[in-house]
Amino acid sequence: MIELKKGIFLIVVLLGSFCFSFSLDEIILDIESVEFNLGDVLLLSGTFFFDGYVNTLDLGVFDNVVIEKINKMDERDFFICLGIISMFTYFDDPYTSFTIVESVGVTSLITYAVKFLVGRGRPNSYDSPFVFNFMSFNDKNHSFPSGHSSFAWALFTPLAERYGKPLYFIPFLFSLARVVGDYHWVSDVIFGAFLGYTIGKSFYYTK
Repeated sequence: MIELKKGIFLIVVLLGSFCFSFSLDEIILDIESVEFNLGDVLLLSGTFFFDGYVNTLDLGVFDNVVIEKINKMDERDFFICLGIISMFTYFDDPYTSFTIVESVGVTSLITYAVKFLVGRGRPNSYDSPFVFNFMSFNDKNHSFPSGHSSFAWALFTPLAERYGKPLYFIPFLFSLARVVGDYHWVSDVIFGAFLGYTIGKSFYYTK
C-alpha cells in the first residue's frame, strides 16, 4: 500500500512538471501518437507460458553488484535519476529533456494502473506465474508489468534515439536485473520494456 502511494505521488509530480513544460495540446498530440500493435501484444502474450520454465533456471551467474544496485532502487531513486538526466540533457537538447520527463510520467501512470488492476503475483511470493489478485494494493501482487523495466525503457529510449543505440543496453540491464533478482517473471519485464519503449519512441518522434 505504501509503495503504491509513493508511486502515485511521484506520478503526480512528474505529470505536473511536464504539464508546465508543454502546452496541453502538445501532451494530447504525443499521447495520441502512441500506437500499440495488437499483433505485437498477442505475440508477447506467449511469453507467459515460458515464465515457469525461466524461473527454474539458475540465473545466479548474472548476479553482481550492478544487478543488486538496480534491484535496490525504488521510486525515489528513479525520480532523482530522471531529474539529473533531464537537467543535463536540457543544456544540450531541451526537446529530448522534456520528452524523457513526459515519457516516464505517462508510462508510470499506465504501469501503476495496470499493476493495480491485474494484481499479478510476484515469483518471490508465489510458485505459479498464473496467480492474479485483481485490484490489489499489496506489493506482492504488483508483478505485471515490471516498473523498473517500463521506467528504464521510457527514460532511455528517447536518449538512445538521440545519442546512440548503445544506450539501449542500460534499460536491458534493468530488465535483466528484475528477473535475476526474482522480483518479476520474464513476461513482466518484456511487457514493461514494450510499454516504455513504445511510449518513449512515439513521444520522441512526435514533433
